[in-house]
Amino acid sequence: MNTSTKISGLESITDDIMALYETYGNKDYDGEPVSQASHMVQCAMLGIAEAADEEI
Repeated sequence: MNTSTKISGLESITDDIMALYETYGNKDYDGEPVSQASHMVQCAMLGIAEAADEEI
C-alpha cells in the first residue's frame, strides 16, 4: 500500500467519524442533561487529567 492510498484511507475514516459527530453530537446522552459531544469531551478531559491509557 503506497502513502497516498494510506492517506486517502485515513481521510475516509476521519470523514466517517466527523459525520457521526455531526449526526449524533447534539443529541442527549442517555437521557442526561448533556449532549453526546459534551460527554465525549468530558470523558477525554478526565482521561487526560488522570493520565489514562490511550485505549481508554
